Amino acid sequence: MIIDPAASTRDIRRVQKLLGTMDRGLDKVAARTANKVAQGARTDAVRLIRQDVALSARDIRNAFVIHKATWTHPVAELSGSGRRSAGLDHYPTRPGASAATRPRRGVSVKIKTRLPHKTVRGSFWMPTRGGARLLVKRTGGKRLPVKRLYGPSMMTYYRRESLQRRLRRRIGDRLARVYVQELNNLVRQT
Repeated sequence: MIIDPAASTRDIRRVQKLLGTMDRGLDKVAARTANKVAQGARTDAVRLIRQDVALSARDIRNAFVIHKATWTHPVAELSGSGRRSAGLDHYPTRPGASAATRPRRGVSVKIKTRLPHKTVRGSFWMPTRGGARLLVKRTGGKRLPVKRLYGPSMMTYYRRESLQRRLRRRIGDRLARVYVQELNNLVRQT
């Protein structure tokens, strides 16, 4: 999602004409506004995704990247790359990582907030050398190899039309408010 203050409402363009003598200052205002709105959009996206997925905000936030605006290019971009999914060990589980490493039926994982836990048959906790515990499953009939289990991609939820619609509305409200705040700061400084 691209946040471009230049493509905003008619009122903001009128203010730009009034302050046309402060070209360098308006470039700063546009870049700061785009960056602040992009950070706010990421926060809103994390909140909206957390309504559907039982995952911590930190894990969802790590799936997003903000390409910041500069004075010469006042456009910020909030993006995420394709297969950004968290391991199932980041989701709420039963039994937890501190319990027995090999439960009889497998580990039960809660992926969506509105649905009950689902048991992943044959899964178990495997300690790593660094002390972390991963949720894994055997791929063959022997002890090794094992594969780490992952949840759904965050971008699947981010690309939903309903989420994009709500996010665009919030970005529009925030863009106008932040732009006015930054213009007031510029006028106060001069």
